[in-house]
Amino acid sequence: MRAKARLCCNGMPTFSFKPFQEGTLFRIPERASAPAAQIIVNGSEAVDVFFFIAGMLVCYLTVQRVKLEKKNFNFPLFVLHRLCRIVPVVYFIILVSFLVPLLGSGPAFHEVMESTFYTCYSQWWRNALFINNFFYSDDMCLKQTWYVSCDIQLYLISIIVIIPLIRSQKIGLAINSFIILMSIAYTGIMTYIHDLAPTITFTHMNSDDEYVFFVHSYANVLSRAGPYFIGVFTGYLLVTKPHIKISEKIQVVGWILATLSSGMIIFATAIWHNVRPASFLEILIYSAVYKVAFAAGIAWMTFCCITGHGGFVNKLLSWKVWMPLSKLVFLTYLIEPMFQITYIANFGSTQEFSHFHFVVQFFGFFCISTLLALVCNLLVESPFLSLEKIVFDSKSKREEKERENDNRNIGVQSEEGKTINGTFEMITSESGIDNKSFNMS
Repeated sequence: MRAKARLCCNGMPTFSFKPFQEGTLFRIPERASAPAAQIIVNGSEAVDVFFFIAGMLVCYLTVQRVKLEKKNFNFPLFVLHRLCRIVPVVYFIILVSFLVPLLGSGPAFHEVMESTFYTCYSQWWRNALFINNFFYSDDMCLKQTWYVSCDIQLYLISIIVIIPLIRSQKIGLAINSFIILMSIAYTGIMTYIHDLAPTITFTHMNSDDEYVFFVHSYANVLSRAGPYFIGVFTGYLLVTKPHIKISEKIQVVGWILATLSSGMIIFATAIWHNVRPASFLEILIYSAVYKVAFAAGIAWMTFCCITGHGGFVNKLLSWKVWMPLSKLVFLTYLIEPMFQITYIANFGSTQEFSHFHFVVQFFGFFCISTLLALVCNLLVESPFLSLEKIVFDSKSKREEKERENDNRNIGVQSEEGKTINGTFEMITSESGIDNKSFNMS
């Protein structure tokens, strides 16, 4: 089951990454209004795929380790494990951003750098503390790193759902559902109070509205909690019901609803561009539910693929060719906007844009950014991941050996519970899981 989950998740980030990134180059209103262009212009929804995968994996791996394998849950190591994977790469990118202003010149070079990289000289600490998504984007260092901060924050918040899920399924699912509903309600309320646009696809948004939209909707941790905790729910289902059977009728209905749910979110904005403007009620409903609705469609696809009901979709997403690319997606996401901005800042004159121009840019940015991501992976990410694995594996083996010695030397069992190291631990009647799994020390 874990192997299937990894294979399926290899293809999803790869497919989701390019629409999300290329949307930054496709902001010309006349180009953006075409229905087919919504895949790119409204491709910012693809970021919810990453939040969904993150939530699914953290729940799947944690619940499997604690509830099924009966291992201890160590909160400090839980946090440290995530930071060891994120901090080296993000800090390295911040250091590189200090050098980017030295890589070009042009009539608008310093003006472009002033709103992007020059801010890193004074605002880098927000990125280092992973709180930059709480500030307006006009003076943000490396705007794309809002995702990293939001992901770290949601990772920490997930504890209030995962621990109850391990102890009591009903309580855990109730808390998880409450957070998803709160995410929907919060986004709708913020849209109503601040008169926000429904999504970032609106190219006519003025700068002041964009800053407010960024803080209160687009990069807000509560607004993004919906897709993340849909992933948590999916991960829990995959652990507890790995061999579930789904009838053909339910599969057909599920796939139709999932396609409509995710597809309508992407293409509905074409109506507002070409047929008529959106009404206030449509804006309110769309902004409130579009993240959750899109993630729900992705959740169905993921669940079907991992449980053996994905058909050709699973074969495509599990294709091993995606594996090396999936390992570079995060680094490419961090690097490509830096390369795009530097490229634009070096313009010496006005530029003519066409579809051919976009195709050339697409492959140029993709290939160069992927190559730079590979270099960064070899120099920074992989060495730290290997070091982390050595440290955590040695600690895990040492603790397991100590536990075996303790169980061999000290232990008097009874029907109600058992005595280990002089402490009495009850067996929870609902889940049958030893409470030692919840040791937070």
